[in-house]
Amino acid sequence: MIAASFATASRCLRGVLTPFTSTQNVALSCGGIDLVEVVHRHLPFEGYLCIKEVAA
Repeated sequence: MIAASFATASRCLRGVLTPFTSTQNVALSCGGIDLVEVVHRHLPFEGYLCIKEVAA
């Protein structure tokens, strides 16, 4: 019973948890963000610094 629920959850999440590439992550920054830099990279993980300039 429990194994069946794990199998169902796995099938449901398979399409949702699709990872983006680095290029796709930077392309997501079109929402008013001026600068996107990768500040950390370790194995498959990346950390980004996103800067949005405030208009005076």
